[in-house]
Amino acid sequence: MKLGKVALVWLAAALHGSAVAGALLGVDYGQQFGKAVVVSPAAPLEIVLTPDSKRKDENGVCVREVMGRIERTYGSAASAAAARQPESALLHTKELLGRQAGEDLEVWRRGHPGVKVSGTGRGSVGFEVAGQEVSVEEVVAMGLQQYVRRAEGLMQENHSSDRVSQLALAVPEYFTVEQRNALLDAAALVPVGQTYLVSEGLSVAVDFALKRAFDTGRAYYYLVYDAGASSAKATLVSIEQPADEPLKIELIGFGHTEAVSGARFTQAIADIIEERFLEAQPALQASQLEASPRSRSKVLQAAERAKLILSVNTEAPVSIESLFKDIDFKMLLHRDEVEKRMQPALDSVCVPIEDALAGQFGSAQVSLDQLDAVILTGGSSRVPSVQDRLAQCVGAATISKSVNADEACVNGVAVRGAQLSRTFRTRPLDVVDRSLYSYSVKVAGQEAPIELFPVGSVYPATKTALLPISQDEFTGALQLELYEGGRLFKKLEVRQTKDKFTKEICPMGVTYNATFDLNANRVPAPVKVEALCWGNPEVAEGEQDTAAAVPQKLKSAKLEVKETYTYLGPLINKALTEAKLRMSKWDRAEEEELKKQNVLNQLESFIYSTREWLETPEVSEKGASDYVERLAESVSTNLEWLDYDSSDASIDDIHSRLDEITSLRGLLGRYLSRYDEVLDLPRFELLHKNMSEAVSAFKEYKHTVLAQADELKDDFDSIGLNVTREYKKLKVPKNLHYHSASGESALAALNNTLREVETILTPDAFDKIDREQLVELLLEAEDHLERLGNLQKLRERAHAYRLRELNSLYTRKLRAAKRKEEKSKEAASSSASTLEDEEKATSTQQSADASTSSAGTSTPDIDHDEL
Repeated sequence: MKLGKVALVWLAAALHGSAVAGALLGVDYGQQFGKAVVVSPAAPLEIVLTPDSKRKDENGVCVREVMGRIERTYGSAASAAAARQPESALLHTKELLGRQAGEDLEVWRRGHPGVKVSGTGRGSVGFEVAGQEVSVEEVVAMGLQQYVRRAEGLMQENHSSDRVSQLALAVPEYFTVEQRNALLDAAALVPVGQTYLVSEGLSVAVDFALKRAFDTGRAYYYLVYDAGASSAKATLVSIEQPADEPLKIELIGFGHTEAVSGARFTQAIADIIEERFLEAQPALQASQLEASPRSRSKVLQAAERAKLILSVNTEAPVSIESLFKDIDFKMLLHRDEVEKRMQPALDSVCVPIEDALAGQFGSAQVSLDQLDAVILTGGSSRVPSVQDRLAQCVGAATISKSVNADEACVNGVAVRGAQLSRTFRTRPLDVVDRSLYSYSVKVAGQEAPIELFPVGSVYPATKTALLPISQDEFTGALQLELYEGGRLFKKLEVRQTKDKFTKEICPMGVTYNATFDLNANRVPAPVKVEALCWGNPEVAEGEQDTAAAVPQKLKSAKLEVKETYTYLGPLINKALTEAKLRMSKWDRAEEEELKKQNVLNQLESFIYSTREWLETPEVSEKGASDYVERLAESVSTNLEWLDYDSSDASIDDIHSRLDEITSLRGLLGRYLSRYDEVLDLPRFELLHKNMSEAVSAFKEYKHTVLAQADELKDDFDSIGLNVTREYKKLKVPKNLHYHSASGESALAALNNTLREVETILTPDAFDKIDREQLVELLLEAEDHLERLGNLQKLRERAHAYRLRELNSLYTRKLRAAKRKEEKSKEAASSSASTLEDEEKATSTQQSADASTSSAGTSTPDIDHDEL
């Protein structure tokens, strides 16, 4: 399903085609729900639908062990499984990325009862499920993989062979280094060629800006308020259209709070439902309800449904079947009751806006009155009490109602990803993203850090800093510390080059520079640490003042740097490989199971259709009793097998059963097709004649082959080759290969049937055979005739191929002989010409000698008068 007309209008301006084949997938992988848009020549900015043809899906996977194998379901199917098997439903895990298992995860645990959280070997969050330990990165990777597969399926429907080679993922602006690394690790497990992390707020701003026109020379200010499942965020942006320059979209402020979130609203409603249920069941203890993950999952699902209803109604009916054991529960929930429970959180609705305005980047400070509009996104922005509080903060008139809250982010992240990838030619955009945190480096043991990238720095960027350490202090190894927002996240061990620089080599000393990069994904990393050797300054001849002379840099050396994350590092290569192998193993098992299920479905469908066919009057009244009984028995046997024994069957076993029923039904069908045919003695006499001729022709063909090959004997003798030997040496293609054993088998089978037919070719013998036997004998004979006929056609094609090859061989040899003969003649002619030239040369030389001799004889001078 394509985007609406308005979106396609701005798309035509935004995307101008692809430079190379391939696709980029933009994914808004939110805490609860996800959306994806694919950008490719075959699908220009097209939404990727779920298996249920919905535009968004729940993020998560259900991992279960079924019949000794791992079974995974995704999206809404995984969410539905949470009520039955809550321990297997790994939902809404994005907020656990980049966090340690030892952290306080109580809020997440309450929303996902029964899930066993464990720590991985590196300390990150993992889960024990179906006898396996799965990391949070793997869970997210499985979800991303589903989006990739659906996108590639969509492109195949559009008759394209493009594959997703790049990912653009929406990421909250406040995500730390560890969280960004974890998300990049998850993408690496999919895997795709390149991953871009795009700020959520800026993504919405890009989508908003591309759908509107702006006056030249004026800055517009917008505040994107995203009330999502895990937090509420406010992104302050400016949009400006300079004259003759690209449209500029700039991040100028940000604020967020976790006090307001969709998950907290759901949990508040769940608490109310549990309280009401316990009031209605005085004998039941709260601890008993808390100890039942299935009961709590049912309550949470009912709370989620009630939350959606309360977004548009003031009351919501709640009905839970078998909430605890066999106890059903019903109640009526009022919106004001929920709002009262959420009062402390609602007081924080405006906090992100206040923080975004108070902590603006740069010198230009935008006030609330200068905002052109507030853009609402996120599911919780539909909650009436949230909208009321926002209206009190910014004014109801300022809130924009024309933005698609669900898809603004995913559209923007796809366009921004296409721009960053440079694979697609996009409308020129000047998108300025800024860092929410400062990044600094400090020499271990020193107090003052060196600020590399202050808060509000535009990235990507590179910075080189002079380390405050002398050559005497640097002995062996130097310890550097990297900080994000004042929080230590990485240590660097820098090792001195052995005997590289000494005081004799560097009389003016050694300094140390460290270069750092803040890349497009806002992940800082050291580029290099180098030592600079300084020598005495050069003083020009005649100059006396050396005080102002600058020391001379003699050489530099790059130093070895070892990085160690102090909190939580990215997956190492070994862990990535192990996770990829585990996911690949599950993928292969699921593919095999899917193939098996497809074949089982074919078998089941064919069995039921065959059973219905057997009950039709045509079959029951006209069908041969033997054929009908055999087919009916096969149908009954296989139906029972499907019910009780098919779970452990192999695909080959299923195919074998399908082939058996297909053969029996085909046999009965052929019998019915001959039901009205006249089967008398002349018909079988003709059949006997046809069979006899087929046998004779098949046997005689060998002589025909030799005779046709022998016709080329004289030609091959003339070029010195044996035609029979060359014929046998020729190899035919596989599709023309004839096995003599197959021919002998087919011939023997036809001969056997021929003898059976011969036994009934008298009137007395023929009258003793009933019609069913006659039909069976006729079908058997026709089958053998067809088989032998096909083999005969194969022999003829193979023979024709060999004849063509023989003719080709003869032609090549003949041409080669002619070329050889012509070369011999040319050589003889050249030799004769050379001899003639030599004789002429000798004669010419003799004449010249004679002339020279005559000229040398003295003759008297004759005067003119004497003549």
